[in-house]
Amino acid sequence: MIKRITLLALVSSVVLFACKKSDSPSTPPATTDSVAILGKWSLVRNVSYDYAAGVFVDSSFEQVSALDYSYFDTNGKAYYYENDASNNNIEYRDTTTYHLLPNRLLVFIGTNENDTLKISTLTSHSLILTDSYLDTRNGSGNVTTYDTVQYAK
Repeated sequence: MIKRITLLALVSSVVLFACKKSDSPSTPPATTDSVAILGKWSLVRNVSYDYAAGVFVDSSFEQVSALDYSYFDTNGKAYYYENDASNNNIEYRDTTTYHLLPNRLLVFIGTNENDTLKISTLTSHSLILTDSYLDTRNGSGNVTTYDTVQYAK
């Protein structure tokens, strides 16, 4: 009888501990864009490509300083700092409101205008924003400009 109770206790213990739930999930929860975008992002590259009637016309690269950054806070404010990366050392600062929309769109609401950018890449270490617009001011016809801004944490 004692053997049977000992065996029953042993089997019950094995079953009980084998079925214990883990305290941590097996896969981490997915990070949403609204969380992943938060914090300070260092500007890595800012390039524009111009096309007229679908044909490449020109490109321009903005000089980037190691001091350039954008910062997204939890209250929907975006802070931008740029040092012109030349010998002139001209600083530019701006603060604006931002909203994340479905389909990975990032809207900046400025004093004079709003700007909507597409989030092409957003990971814990990389943020790439793209934008395109039609420029009719250049006198040589309609030119579509595609901007790509790349940040890193």
